[in-house]
Amino acid sequence: MSEPTSTFRVDPSPKAATGNAATAVDVRIREQIQAGLDAANAGHLMSAADVEARFTARRAATKRRLEALK
Repeated sequence: MSEPTSTFRVDPSPKAATGNAATAVDVRIREQIQAGLDAANAGHLMSAADVEARFTARRAATKRRLEALK
């Protein structure tokens, strides 16, 4: 006796929609990378010390806001 066989049809539309979303995200990431490279090439740079100082201040501000909510 032979084994029964099942055939499934896959709807391609969800896959296509996901693929288009991934492509849009990829395009946006590439645009952001290019903008960063263009800015760096134009001399718009920040030192590591400046970045650390900026984010230290942001962390402190966030911490103050969280403490105020308690």
